[in-house]
Amino acid sequence: MKQNLIKVNMLGSFSVEISGKVIDDSKGRTYKAWLLLAYLLYCRDRMVSGTELIKVLYGDEDRENPQNAFRAVLHRVRTLLDSLDSGCGDIILYRDGGYCINPEFEVESDVERFNELCQVGISADNEEKKGRIFSAGCCTVSRTVFGETFFRGMG
Repeated sequence: MKQNLIKVNMLGSFSVEISGKVIDDSKGRTYKAWLLLAYLLYCRDRMVSGTELIKVLYGDEDRENPQNAFRAVLHRVRTLLDSLDSGCGDIILYRDGGYCINPEFEVESDVERFNELCQVGISADNEEKKGRIFSAGCCTVSRTVFGETFFRGMG
């Protein structure tokens, strides 16, 4: 297993795996914390301003102090990540007025894998190859959404 690898599932239920340890949204943790983590992981190739993150989390909600609420959610996310492995709270960095995922961490995402398969399928040179590639993509999504146990009796 690679060091500093973050495996992210966004299709189906949201989960994050680091060093073989998994956190997911099944334990009733707050929606805002999961939304913040998912958004930062999805936008990991760029800096995201605090203003943008507050807009994502609270939209047009009328909050007395959205900056404090945002900081509290960010602290919860860092605590969740730290529960996976000491030092994982450093996955989210603050630099130059924005937030980003630490570039020392490699991220593998089921959404990106599915998109890659779709792009390969679209550019395939014949219909049979396209069909095989799209089938592989559908199986990837189905396994993520329904789980491996769903497929055990199917052949």
